[in-house]
Amino acid sequence: MGLCTRILASETDIVIKTFTGSEPYEDLFTELKYLHRVQGVTGVQKLVGVALKLPLLITEFDGISLYKYCCKDIEKNKFFIILKNICRTVKELNMLGIIHNDIKSDNICVKESHGEPKTSLIDFGNSTEKGDILFKRRLSKHAKETLDWIAPEVQESKVSTPESDAYSVAVMTEELTKNLNMSLPREMQNWIKKCQEKNPAKRPDMDDLINIIDSKQRKRSRTEYDTEEEQQQQPPQKRTKSYCTLI
Repeated sequence: MGLCTRILASETDIVIKTFTGSEPYEDLFTELKYLHRVQGVTGVQKLVGVALKLPLLITEFDGISLYKYCCKDIEKNKFFIILKNICRTVKELNMLGIIHNDIKSDNICVKESHGEPKTSLIDFGNSTEKGDILFKRRLSKHAKETLDWIAPEVQESKVSTPESDAYSVAVMTEELTKNLNMSLPREMQNWIKKCQEKNPAKRPDMDDLINIIDSKQRKRSRTEYDTEEEQQQQPPQKRTKSYCTLI
């Protein structure tokens, strides 16, 4: 648990996270451990420094939360770019043997760069090694309902796996598209549904969603190219003479 404050100056744009939970040093060391390990991964927040006496963590400011970013209407193609970036980042984390365990729209930052959305996954406080258990004690019914984006096996003190993160991505995607009133291709709807299976073994992985998005983007590009080519091939329209009668 922590409180985040943005510090903006002429040459500085950082976020200071002050740990305020019952075990602040343990929380700091857990987050620092995983954040330091993933610094080479594309799409994670950049570590700037740490102050042990306070304790606090300093990172680069990576934009507003995905939740806030999606409060305005955004193009479907931009949403797909964001989603694919998130999938690639999560896949890379999982390949390192790290499970984030807390993927939600508030833990993803978005910043525009040359007109394209750039995403960063933040808050590694609930991260574990693949096969480890996050909650040593089973959560209460109320806690489970509050943390509904966290996979059921994680809530029930079972091991965390890449499929646990896939569950969270699916829940987040479904909620955002509902808020945006955005229709999704049937293949993507099926991916979301399958990823929320209670049995982790029945869930598809990040690659499946990446492939679906790639397919839709290629189809969109071909359609735009064909439309542009048709417009170029159309013969120029003849100008019609206008006659006016002077009185």
